[in-house]
Amino acid sequence: MPATHPTRSRRLAEIAGAFARFGAATALDRARPPDLGAESFRAGERGAVRLRRMLESLGASFVKIGQLLALHADELPPAYREQLSRLLDSTSPLPFAAVAAVLAEELGAGWRERFATFAEQPLASASIGQVHRAVLADGREVAVKVQRPGARELFAHDFALLRGLLRRGRLHVLLAVEREQLASLVEDIEEFTSAELDYRQEAEACRRFGELPLPGVVVPEVVDELVTGRVLVTTFLDGITLNEVLAHREDPAWLAERGIDRHELARRILRTQLLQSLQHGLFQADPHPANVLLLPDGRLGYVDFGIVGELHQRVRSDIVDLVIHELMDDFEELWPILYRYGRPTAETDVRAFQAEYRALSERFKTSAGKGFARRSLGVLVEEQLRLYHRHRLSVAPGWATYMRCVVVYGTTLAALSDRLDFNREALPIYLEIKARQVWAAWAAHDPLGTGNPWASPFVRHGYEALRLGRSLATLVDRAAAGELPVLAEEHPRLERTRNLRLRAGVWGALAVTAAWAGVTLLVAEQTVAAALAAVALSVATWKAARALRRLR
Repeated sequence: MPATHPTRSRRLAEIAGAFARFGAATALDRARPPDLGAESFRAGERGAVRLRRMLESLGASFVKIGQLLALHADELPPAYREQLSRLLDSTSPLPFAAVAAVLAEELGAGWRERFATFAEQPLASASIGQVHRAVLADGREVAVKVQRPGARELFAHDFALLRGLLRRGRLHVLLAVEREQLASLVEDIEEFTSAELDYRQEAEACRRFGELPLPGVVVPEVVDELVTGRVLVTTFLDGITLNEVLAHREDPAWLAERGIDRHELARRILRTQLLQSLQHGLFQADPHPANVLLLPDGRLGYVDFGIVGELHQRVRSDIVDLVIHELMDDFEELWPILYRYGRPTAETDVRAFQAEYRALSERFKTSAGKGFARRSLGVLVEEQLRLYHRHRLSVAPGWATYMRCVVVYGTTLAALSDRLDFNREALPIYLEIKARQVWAAWAAHDPLGTGNPWASPFVRHGYEALRLGRSLATLVDRAAAGELPVLAEEHPRLERTRNLRLRAGVWGALAVTAAWAGVTLLVAEQTVAAALAAVALSVATWKAARALRRLR
C-alpha cells in the first residue's frame, strides 16, 4: 500500500479497468462451449481466483469488501466461496522494512530495544495491518499488530469513489449481490473502518471484553505502554483458529488428534456469542473464523476487537422477545418490535412484507434437519435483510450491525457442525437470558439499599414478568401437544426426552417467577396476591418435579 495515492481520476481508472478486465474474462468463460468434468470445474475456479487477485490488487478497501462477501457467500459457487475465504486468513504481507518504519515512527527509533525477539515473518496479514509474534524484554510472549502505511488515507480516498460507483455503476452485478445489499455492506465497512484504524480504540475494546464474565473465554491482555494509533501489542494466545478447524472438519483423524468435537465446539461458540451480545451488550462485530481460537486447555480465545458493537438494555430485551415470539408464531407481538428497528417507509407494502416474512420464518422452522436449516440462522437473517431492502424498510444502523454479526457466526457454525439446530440449541439460552433480564430489572431496586418499596418495581416490571410467564406457558402447551416446529421430525424417544426437558425447564422458570412475585407482594403487604403467587409456585414446582421424575 503506497504512502501517497494517485489522483481521483487515476484511481477511478484503476478500479474501472480492473473490473472491466474481470468482467470481460468472466464473459469469455461463460461464452466457451460447456466442457465436461474437470475442465468445467477449472473454468469456475479460474474466475474465482481472478476475483480474489483483483480485489487484492485494488488494495485494502476492496479486500474488506471481499472479506464481507466471503461471510455472506451462501449463494456463490463453491470455488468463489473458497477463494474469497482466503481473504479472511491473510492478504499479501508487507515487506518487513515497511513494518519497521511504522514501528520506528510510533515507538521511537529504539523500538527494537523493547523486544528480546521479533519475528519478521507475519503470523497474519489483513487489509489494514498485519500481526507479528515477538517476546518483550521482560520475557512475555506478545502479538504485535502494525498498521499498513497510508491505510487511513487510502480508505478515505477509495470510499469516496465507491459511493459514486455504487450509485452509477453495476458493481453489484459483477459481485453477484443486490445493489442495496452491496451499498449497505459498503456503508458498514466505512463506518467500522474509521474506528478500526485507531488501534487505541481497539485496545479499549479488548480491555472491556476482558472484564466480561464469560466462562471458558480468554481475551489477550493489552500492553498499555506499547499502544499507539497504529501499533497494538497484546499478550499472545497460542491456539488453533476456527478457520483451521473448518478446513479439517471432514478429517476425523486430525480432529481426534487434537481432541476436538466440532459439534460441541459449535454449541459452545453459539452460547458465547449469545451471552456476549444479549446478556452483556458488547459483542465482537467481526467474528469471522480467523478471530476465534481453540486453546490447548479447551477454552475459547477471542482476538481482534477492531470492530465491536454495543446493544442497550432495551434493544437486548427486544431481540430476546422477538426470537421467542417468532418461535411461538406470535407475529402480532413480533411486528411492533420489528418495526422499531426496521421502519416501514412510504414505499413499503406492509402486508406484502409481513406475508413474505411469515413464509420465510415458517420455512426455517419446519425444515429442521434439512438443507435450509443446515445452512443455519445465518441464512435466515441474510434473507431477512434482503426482505428489508426489497420492501424499502429503513433499518437502524445498530440493528443492521447486530444482524450482520448473526449472519457471520450463524453461517460459520452451520459450516462447523451439520448437526447444530439453532432453534433447539438456542431456545433454552434465550429463556435463560430472558429470566436474567427480568431478575436484573427487579434487583436494580434493592429496598434494603435504597429504601424504595418493593411495590414500585413490581408495578414497573410486573407486566414484563407476566409476559414472560405467558410465553413460557404457551411453549409448554405447544410442546405437550407436539406442535413446536423445533421438536419436529425427531426419533420418538428423543423427541419425548427433549419435550420433557423443555417442560421441566419452563415450569422451573415459572416457579422462580412466582417466587419473585410472592416475595415482592409479601413485602408490599399485598397478602391475598402473595397467597395466589404461593399457590402458583406450588403448582409450577410440582409440574417441574413431575417432568424431572419422568426423565429418569
